[in-house]
Amino acid sequence: MLATAPVKNVGYYEDLAAEDYYLTGGEPPGRWFGEGAESLGLTGIVDEKHFSNLMAGLSSDGKEKLCQNVDNSNRVPAYDNVFSPDKSVSITWASVEPDERQLIQDAHDAAVRAALTFLEEKAAYTRRGRDGACLEKLSGLVIGTYQHSTSREQDMHLHTHAVIMNLGQREDGTWGSIVGRFLYTWRTAAAAVYQSQLAKEVSRLGYKINIADNGKSFAITGVSPEICKVFSKRSIQIEDAMNKYGAGARASKLGDDLSKYTRTKKTEIDRPALFSKWQRELVENGFDVSTLKLQEGPQIGFDSDNESFDVQALLTRLTENLSVFKECDMYREAALLAMKTGHSGNQAQLLVQEAKEDSNIVQLAIDARHNVLFSTKDMLAAEQEMISLAKQLRTTSFGYSILAEAVLDACEDQPFLMTDEQKESALEACLPCCLSIIQGSAGAGKTTLMKTVVDIHEGLGSKVIGAANTKAAALNLEEQAEIPGYTVTRLLGLLESGKPPLHKNEVLIVDESGQLGTFQVLELMKHAKRLGFKLLLVGEDKQLDAIQHGGVLKYLSSPDVIGTTRIETIQRQTQSWDRQAVADFRDGYADKALHQYAKRDQLRFGKNHEETLVLMVDAWKEFIQENPDKGYLMMAQRWEIVHQLNAAARIHLKSLGKLGNEDITVKGIVSKKAISFDVSVGERIRLTENDYEKNLTNGHTGTVLRVIRNLADEVVMYIKLDSGRTVKIRTSEYCDEQGRAFVAPAYAQTVYASQGLTIDGQTFIHYNSSMDRANTYVACSRHKEKATIFANKADIEEYIPPSHQNAPETEIKLIAGMAACMAIENRPKLACEYLTQEQEEHHKLEIIEHEPLHLLSW
Repeated sequence: MLATAPVKNVGYYEDLAAEDYYLTGGEPPGRWFGEGAESLGLTGIVDEKHFSNLMAGLSSDGKEKLCQNVDNSNRVPAYDNVFSPDKSVSITWASVEPDERQLIQDAHDAAVRAALTFLEEKAAYTRRGRDGACLEKLSGLVIGTYQHSTSREQDMHLHTHAVIMNLGQREDGTWGSIVGRFLYTWRTAAAAVYQSQLAKEVSRLGYKINIADNGKSFAITGVSPEICKVFSKRSIQIEDAMNKYGAGARASKLGDDLSKYTRTKKTEIDRPALFSKWQRELVENGFDVSTLKLQEGPQIGFDSDNESFDVQALLTRLTENLSVFKECDMYREAALLAMKTGHSGNQAQLLVQEAKEDSNIVQLAIDARHNVLFSTKDMLAAEQEMISLAKQLRTTSFGYSILAEAVLDACEDQPFLMTDEQKESALEACLPCCLSIIQGSAGAGKTTLMKTVVDIHEGLGSKVIGAANTKAAALNLEEQAEIPGYTVTRLLGLLESGKPPLHKNEVLIVDESGQLGTFQVLELMKHAKRLGFKLLLVGEDKQLDAIQHGGVLKYLSSPDVIGTTRIETIQRQTQSWDRQAVADFRDGYADKALHQYAKRDQLRFGKNHEETLVLMVDAWKEFIQENPDKGYLMMAQRWEIVHQLNAAARIHLKSLGKLGNEDITVKGIVSKKAISFDVSVGERIRLTENDYEKNLTNGHTGTVLRVIRNLADEVVMYIKLDSGRTVKIRTSEYCDEQGRAFVAPAYAQTVYASQGLTIDGQTFIHYNSSMDRANTYVACSRHKEKATIFANKADIEEYIPPSHQNAPETEIKLIAGMAACMAIENRPKLACEYLTQEQEEHHKLEIIEHEPLHLLSW
């Protein structure tokens, strides 16, 4: 792990450099590192006075100012980068004999050096010129490194503080402040270099290692999670505090403040005494170190799934989800690939250099934050093929033409009144071409419109089927439009078969098409051209985009590509001001919407995360008590918050006697997140995976009628789904390879999972500062009756713009901070959108001759 934070408390770091800290405590002295330190003549052990002077922006002897803002009280003196291995490494290090302990310590030091050298090469920049307009690369950094052995709670915790001074020497010999932003840009890549190098070093010592599920770290085999938790009191303390205040990461301002706030004064360290104490406690907890290292020599415990360590494997990882990737992404993924396949961090960097020279790599541009952007010829070829096919389908005549009068007559015949926008969209959907795109605001009646389109085409004898990215959305389309509905994945499989469900002059309606990536849309278009059916894409590019290769719907909807017809008028919300608020969130006018919410007491602030959750759950409690038959949904962007909301809801329902006393613990999985929760009769449960054989649908919810744990230690649930059907679920059958059941509590969901839902009642939204325009728009448009937003003051205060810092009312300042976060757009773009005209022509020619070097999957 690598945590990066600006230094706030200079005194704490000066204590690190004090001689008596390590002479009396037993910790090794700090040591200088970096080419910047060498240029100042600083090598070997850190001197306290030199350290203090550099923290103040002065030369090491204190006689010269090295940066212009030395006297600025807001100046950041340095950046603390803390390198920590997995707790299993620290436990092993603490439990072995001194000679072996030194080898593990050396392995950690080597990994830290590799990561810091990497940061020097990639993240060392300064500015010069008026207002720092010119960015200049530095030759190196000035770093004081301090290896420590304990946490504040005296648990074993091998880690190194790398204090990077906010100073750098330019090529002409002058000095200036570094650009700290680059340390954050390259932090995850440096962390991956550290992990891969450490994994290599530890395996050389004879330890078997296991890669974590997320692929970002490793643990030593044989050190159980339970024993790690026993000796992780400090981490638990920080996590509890961060949960209380809702801090998303320790690298955030709030996370950094909490880490300092929860810090107890570090007592003197006596390493020999601590090692004896730890070894005794480990034995008391049943830990046997002799089982860790079964034989001499490297024990490469990597489960690489036959993944190779080469350019092709790297490009496959990079383009698995991304059309465009940054240089720092390349180094991060190369290092993680190295860790998984038994290679070092240094080898990972060489692999990136090789990849940059590969004929399949295309350098696109440099973005506004100075990130070098790349893609591949394979990706560009796929995009250009998709665009070309889209234009062909748009100009290809469909099997029959429908008179405009007939379309409008069909609109009038519907049992509901259609708006002019819906009628115009119906005309677009019935054009005699093989591709049409209809976009509409959340709650504008897109799916309702599709019933009209279906009636028109079926009235002329054409078959119409529907598809969506999720089975729940496909079933919703099936119900609303009265047509067969498929997931896109399943439909593509059927279209490849000998008995495709579509033929010439038939129609495919794809709902929520904004969540489809390049390769899914490309395959659908190929089949539309081959089989001769019409493809109708329905969705909105202002909602949450595809997880893989996003940006397709927005690009194709451009007037100079295909174009689109939009249904802007929102109908879902019952009140006119509420419909306008949804439009304001959509269009980037969140301040207007938030003031409307505040005026109606639908915007509430807690002083910390704990209070915010209490406010939200209390509002939910009041609603379900007064409206037992109405729908509701609690939402949050982060899964951890969803888990807390589900737990709080269950406690309340339990206290009311609405749940049984079974309390059977279930280990579940949702969106690759492992969870554990109790289940009783009356519980609201959500299914989290499609199972066609069992007719179970991801996203469907229901109520537990009966739950037991049988003699085989298997949990069996009888669930009455909201559709009325009762299903029997065995957790040993409806589960992943690790036996985790595909079920989760249904009181709260993530914002992403909620897209496409309509709540015939009220929603309760937990807002955090990372929710951008798309997240906010989706969250605040699910309800019919009312939505209430709950936010944590401590989270929002960091983002209050300077123009509102002195506003007379706290609420006005907080609304300004929220609006600033909500206005941010993080929409993905296609790789081809970054090409210059010259590049575009060049790559079109190259792609004609290009044979893909690797397969891309969606």
